[in-house]
Amino acid sequence: MSRMIVVGRWTRYALLAAVAVAACAVVATALVGGGAEPETAPAASAEPAAVVTPSPTPTPEVDADPDRRFLALDGGGMLWRGTAGACAAGIAPTLERTSDAVTWRTATPAGAAQLLALTPGDGAGQAAVVIAQGDDCAPHALRTNAEGTAWQDDPDAGGDVDAAPAQVGGLPALATSAEGDALYVATTADNCAGVAFAVRDPGASVLRSLSCETGMNPDDPIAIDHADGRLYVWSGDILTSLEAR
Repeated sequence: MSRMIVVGRWTRYALLAAVAVAACAVVATALVGGGAEPETAPAASAEPAAVVTPSPTPTPEVDADPDRRFLALDGGGMLWRGTAGACAAGIAPTLERTSDAVTWRTATPAGAAQLLALTPGDGAGQAAVVIAQGDDCAPHALRTNAEGTAWQDDPDAGGDVDAAPAQVGGLPALATSAEGDALYVATTADNCAGVAFAVRDPGASVLRSLSCETGMNPDDPIAIDHADGRLYVWSGDILTSLEAR
């Protein structure tokens, strides 16, 4: 089982460099003296080319929404949740996991400066993340098979760090979760005074309504994950699951 839950944006960065070269001309002066053969003045030495130090490479910028949320249910029934933090602003991320939805235990990788992606694993206590790390906020992909108590570098563990689409089926997307070819969406709707949940079925272009949760505020940070016919939702202080078939 492999699902990505995305609710923020990953940016690209550019490299700037400047190069300049200076040169000088050679001047010859003829000297004429009483009947003597004209002499040619020695050529002036060329000035050395000016050395210009290239501009330093700018620090890569990553999406800096510290309230961005992640939620994932792994294949063994362990639920993972996290907040992004912001590397450049020095706001630390959080990552936790639970097997009973009551007691949460920390699982944040050492040295993580921002959480960029979370992917659940196929077994209990398994997950993969992409984090920003170091002074340059460079992305690193990690994997755990030990409930987050130990993490290993794994370039193949990287997930999609791009933001959720701004709209799905003509409605604003607060959060999305892909399950196969189906796309589950948390959104807003004119007939829902809260958060509406819908699905774009495989091959469909419009959304099919699932439920309206009036106890949820669409302005609160939210993350969702669909697994085994249920939609797991973390909205504000609410953590719940909804029937979603």
